[in-house]
Amino acid sequence: MTMLGVDPLLHLAQSQISQGNAVQAIETLKQALSQDPDRAEAHALLALCLLEMRRIDAAAHEARLGLAADPLSPLGHYVQGAVQLGQRKLVEAESSYRTLLDLEPGNPENYRAMARLLEVKGNKTDAEAHLNKALELAPDDPQTLTALGEMQLAAGRIDEAQRLADDALRIQPEHLDGLVLRGSVALRRGDVKTAREHAIWALHLDAGDPGALRLIAEIKSRTNWFLGLWWRYSVWMGELGAGRAIFVLLGAFIVYQAATIWAGQHGQSDLASVIRLLWLGICVYTWVGPGLFQRSLQREIGNVALKSDF
Repeated sequence: MTMLGVDPLLHLAQSQISQGNAVQAIETLKQALSQDPDRAEAHALLALCLLEMRRIDAAAHEARLGLAADPLSPLGHYVQGAVQLGQRKLVEAESSYRTLLDLEPGNPENYRAMARLLEVKGNKTDAEAHLNKALELAPDDPQTLTALGEMQLAAGRIDEAQRLADDALRIQPEHLDGLVLRGSVALRRGDVKTAREHAIWALHLDAGDPGALRLIAEIKSRTNWFLGLWWRYSVWMGELGAGRAIFVLLGAFIVYQAATIWAGQHGQSDLASVIRLLWLGICVYTWVGPGLFQRSLQREIGNVALKSDF
């Protein structure tokens, strides 16, 4: 059997990665590295695969080897930033991505990478600016359109999120993230049927996609009388943003305290007890709701086979 050279093996590994087959890609990259142990691209791609499989320490090691072999490799800095983000080393990841943008300012994926990091850091304004720059470089890129749409949806700008999702799906009708975004928009509008259709379509494309599985869990939460209230509350708080959400919670606590004190001072001890019970019930509900949702999500991840009666 003819042995493939390093370059064909790297092309094969890239194809396997694009198909979501990290396990086979790892074996292919090991063959490439056995022929050329100092090939920077092979180390970087191997780091990406290991990161996909949540083997972060091993991914960090490969990323370091890749950059040692070629310190000016854009792919090397991209991968190093992704690994550092996975390690929650946000300052180091930002430094890697800024170097990446200096080395390769014309690649929209680099701006999307920086936007993901900035969003994790809570800097949504700059994150959106980087996505808009990516869109300037590639106006018909469905990945950028979808990323912008997800940001708009998180901020409660549903019409804009739907427009971006529709644009992405016009360009690529089976774009996985675009389908999930369109389903999420439909769910936010209360159109459960459309949300379910898009979730099923996405899962036909990739039965293990985390976004599609999460959408299914959200649909089930939305249609469940107990979790439905928590889902609406969670969406509303998410749209407010961290800063305003804290003020809402603080304000609610102040109102609770004031109402309890007023009832006590006016001889309404029964009313004061009812207020305390209601507040306790709300606290317990908002505490257990996320856990119940996560269990629902884990059930979906554990059973990725589609059922026709979903």
